[in-house]
Amino acid sequence: MTGAQYPVPRRLNSLRHTTAVDLLLEKIASDRNPSVTMMNLVEELLAPDDVPAYVGVLLEKVKTERYPSLAMLRRLSALAS
Repeated sequence: MTGAQYPVPRRLNSLRHTTAVDLLLEKIASDRNPSVTMMNLVEELLAPDDVPAYVGVLLEKVKTERYPSLAMLRRLSALAS
């Protein structure tokens, strides 16, 4: 017997998306040097409503680092344009 595939309700997909983005944002915020892979993944998942929270996380990282990474500054620049 094979597993049946049932459509996932939109609310559940939305909850999964929100949970995934929230977890990644928390991880990026807490890591001193978050991985490029993690930031790329969150950027792929971002909905327009998520962008301000992500920008806030990146701005906080830039603000607290004496010498913020060029990659982080470029990400912020790309999000601002």
